[in-house]
Amino acid sequence: MPDNFNNTGVGFSGANADFSNAVSGVENVTKKKGKGKKIAIISGVSAAAVVGGGVALYNFSPFVKNQVKLRTMKPANYYAWVYEENSEDLAKKVADQYRLMLGEYEDGSSSSMSLRFTASEDGRNYALDKLYDEYEGSDDDFDTLESLIENFSSFEVGLSSADSKEKLSGSLFTKYNGDSLVSFDYAADLGAMDFFFRVPELTEKWIGASLGDYFYDNMDDEEYEIYSNLMDIVKDPESCLTPEQLEDMIVRYVGIWTESVDGVKLRKDETVKIAGMSVDYTAVSVKLDGEDLAEICKKYLKELKNDDTVRDIAVGKLGVSEEDYEALFDEAIEDIDGYIDEFDPDEDTAEVKFTTYVDAKGVIRGFDLEFYEDDEMEGELFAAMGKDGDKVRGEFTVTEDDECVFTAELKATEGKKETYSGDITITVYDEAYDYDEDDYVEKTYEVSIDFDNYNVVDKEKGYFNCDLTIDLSQIDEDIDPIKLRFETDGSSQNISYDISYDDTNIGTLTLSYSFDKSADVDIPSTDDAYMIDIDDPKFDLGEYVSEQELSDFIWDILTQIGVDEDMADELADEAAAEAFEEAEYEMNRVSDYY
Repeated sequence: MPDNFNNTGVGFSGANADFSNAVSGVENVTKKKGKGKKIAIISGVSAAAVVGGGVALYNFSPFVKNQVKLRTMKPANYYAWVYEENSEDLAKKVADQYRLMLGEYEDGSSSSMSLRFTASEDGRNYALDKLYDEYEGSDDDFDTLESLIENFSSFEVGLSSADSKEKLSGSLFTKYNGDSLVSFDYAADLGAMDFFFRVPELTEKWIGASLGDYFYDNMDDEEYEIYSNLMDIVKDPESCLTPEQLEDMIVRYVGIWTESVDGVKLRKDETVKIAGMSVDYTAVSVKLDGEDLAEICKKYLKELKNDDTVRDIAVGKLGVSEEDYEALFDEAIEDIDGYIDEFDPDEDTAEVKFTTYVDAKGVIRGFDLEFYEDDEMEGELFAAMGKDGDKVRGEFTVTEDDECVFTAELKATEGKKETYSGDITITVYDEAYDYDEDDYVEKTYEVSIDFDNYNVVDKEKGYFNCDLTIDLSQIDEDIDPIKLRFETDGSSQNISYDISYDDTNIGTLTLSYSFDKSADVDIPSTDDAYMIDIDDPKFDLGEYVSEQELSDFIWDILTQIGVDEDMADELADEAAAEAFEEAEYEMNRVSDYY
């Protein structure tokens, strides 16, 4: 109860509660007939407000609810309640994410990713200086190389894609100085097993292949049934598993854990060290031996066996027979029963202690797994998050035989509008052979990641702003810090890295990606495409494109990157002629085979 609870206007001051100020103005009401009735009504309303407010406070305040449960429940019941509350929250989030995914699958979605190198002026000058100082070839080649360097600004390679149910399309593309250079388009109808591709800068006509009949003809009845079932799931994944079923399963299977453990121990206000910061949590622990774990596995297997949702997926959707489904779980349960029957606690002395750390609001903030053999701890896995004011800490540590072998620590400070700055330190403790010592010595490998002004702009898509520096000097002192810029305008995410070589800023490497909930998927017509017969896969290049069109296509690429037009003419004609010669040879070889 807050210290200022008596100043809320309710008027509690101890055992002799003074209600005179409970309702403003009551003391000045002139005595009239029925005043007692009015006071009774007012008192009743006041009492209802107090009780109702207390109930609302309990229902809507996680802190109050947790404190009441903590002080009134037995440890095992509190443990079950904490996991139920947290699993319900987790299940809802997972189900909402799955529901969002289903919506995107139904309506379609698109994405794009590219990697772009943008040269700096210093970078071009550096390349030209190297050319002038070190080139020893012909004058014509020198002029070509010089032109390529002088004209170069940027080069980009990327992939854009879109999908809607069983249909998808996309393009693998390249850009030179911001202009399209060459791309490779693809499209597919997975239901009909029709696949198409083309190079649009060469020709708008598609090359296609229909694989449906080929696959169907080469499948036996069992394979065809499995394939048909999988395609039904692809067309309508919600028919296999609904968000509500997923949410229910998460809660049920977490519940099996809490129903299965005994001997729960509870420690209030336990001080937990997280990356050097002390935080007080409620610690709830269970200790399990091999027999306990086997019994828990057995309960999970029984639940899975009798789970209508799982059974419907396996039997109804994937075509597993009822007999095989039952046998799978029966055999596993039988094996566990055999282990339990032969279990000897004097021989099998391995145990695991599982501690859950719970904050004042009942939220699980960390775990600690301790592994024992003959009552001696042999290993530990600790993971926890904590916050004190604007300080945020996180830690993940693995220990073996009382020695830390791995640790990752987060130390951050929260600023305005959920902006964070700090560092993550990852340390691996190992042994390495020292040739000077002629023996193995302890070795520490440390990676430090500093981040500044980390702020999530779009939680759904994961776009964020941040300046990040990766320091590998503890591993190799010759490695310079890697500085990355994460930037977003809300429509895409950019990750930039400035490349330096020989004390010169060569340019910037930028990785960009974006996602969209809408999609425009067009599948080409088999009537308009150049279709390849999968049973007689001859490809006549001349029927698809002329030699002159191929030569023009190559010429466009060469001149776009700065090759002299006369040289481009010669190179393009040679390349086109060679391609047609090779294509004719390959077509004749295939014809002879089929």
